[in-house]
Amino acid sequence: MSLLCTSLGYSQEPTQMKRLITSLDEVMNKMPHLVKLNPLVDSTETGKNYQKAIILLKTSHRSMMNWMQGFGERFTGDEMMKENTLPNKKKTWLNEEEKKINTL
Repeated sequence: MSLLCTSLGYSQEPTQMKRLITSLDEVMNKMPHLVKLNPLVDSTETGKNYQKAIILLKTSHRSMMNWMQGFGERFTGDEMMKENTLPNKKKTWLNEEEKKINTL
């Protein structure tokens, strides 16, 4: 179970919200690679590939931050904790958000 899921108090039972938060954790865990890649950038072909990877990671980071902001505007902390009490409109939103995070 992800660290964020644990801190939010989720049980072991996998729910759509928990899967979504776990996916977010996976994306967030890739961000430290930016620091490791910077020293590897140079004018060689390999160095250029590292530069491309850094650009992709930075783009993903921006996308993730935008996604988190939008998600926070759609769902309250209580709704994140008690997914089973979501109204139908928010359940539809949850499906949309899951597709977005999977793209990240």
